[in-house]
Amino acid sequence: MSYDSQVTERSVSFPPTPSVDPKDLEVIVMLLELASIYLTQGPESTFTARELIDEARVIGGDDLRIEETDVKIVLGNVGFLRKEREGRLSLK
Repeated sequence: MSYDSQVTERSVSFPPTPSVDPKDLEVIVMLLELASIYLTQGPESTFTARELIDEARVIGGDDLRIEETDVKIVLGNVGFLRKEREGRLSLK
């Protein structure tokens, strides 16, 4: 399912209809991928899961409240992140 979204600076806005369900795992994947891209400043960049979640929430904005349990489900199954030393993550 694709979404018609507008990305400006560090926020994503969705059209008023259809409404975006914060439990939709595709939406969470998209936000986490955007957050990981934003947090990657160079080839050696790493970040914590907390930094990734916080950035995804900034991008999602106030209208899209993602739950930590849903994020953990997604983080266990995404293919765009690599686990690094000391529990850090990096973009593949």
